[in-house]
Amino acid sequence: MIFSALIFSIILIYLSKGSFKNILNFNYQKIEVALCGILIIFLINFFTIYDFSSISDFFVKKYFYFTILALFFIIISLLFNYEVRGMIVIAFGLFCNTLPIIFNGKMPVSLSALSKINNDKVFRIISEGLSLSHGVFENPKLYILSDIFPINPIFGQGKVLSIGDFIVSIGVILSLYKISRR
Repeated sequence: MIFSALIFSIILIYLSKGSFKNILNFNYQKIEVALCGILIIFLINFFTIYDFSSISDFFVKKYFYFTILALFFIIISLLFNYEVRGMIVIAFGLFCNTLPIIFNGKMPVSLSALSKINNDKVFRIISEGLSLSHGVFENPKLYILSDIFPINPIFGQGKVLSIGDFIVSIGVILSLYKISRR
């Protein structure tokens, strides 16, 4: 969804004669905090995809905590850039995604929505409890913020998205457009 938001933003900026140079030169406050969050996400994914014995075991056991920490760092860095209102929208969307993860241990996914995306591999991984980040729950807490919207794009794989994912995408579009118009 974020990729689609980026493509839409590029088209919008181009049509509105915004400046891509402004985006490249944007002074993102506390970028090191955001990069720390991104690095944590990269590390937990790397060490849980590949088997490094005890190191991988550690990251699997602590996956939940590292995910929350990474999201916290990214949200904080976005809040430091409050002058671009779209950044606040992105932070709010990430916060909406973080809440069901905190209350359920991972992002709940609607089994009904999952069955509608026509992606057998993803269906099997999530429905069989093989995913560290997503799961199917009988009665998930904060269901409304969970991945409940099946999306089948014209190209690519189908996905199940949350309200937070839509909010993040809107925030990306608003942020890039606003920055390009400075």
